[in-house]
Amino acid sequence: MTDTALPDWEPNAKFAERIGVHPKTPKRWDRDQELINDGWPLPANVNGYLFRNVPASLAFLHKRALASLARPTKQSDRAVQEEN
Repeated sequence: MTDTALPDWEPNAKFAERIGVHPKTPKRWDRDQELINDGWPLPANVNGYLFRNVPASLAFLHKRALASLARPTKQSDRAVQEEN
């Protein structure tokens, strides 16, 4: 039987691999003040290595994805205008 539970913390590169982005992307997000203000969890620095809080980071990404889906798109705005 395999353990499917998420780890609480994992190295930055492993986290980036988990979410399918380049390893430098989460580091870039760490400098984005808009994301930080919205709740992006900053990493823990342990002896010069960055570790991510996996549950908090995934919850943040999930929240942002849902918010993105809820926003109307320009294409849907055009479709409504064409109907009228």
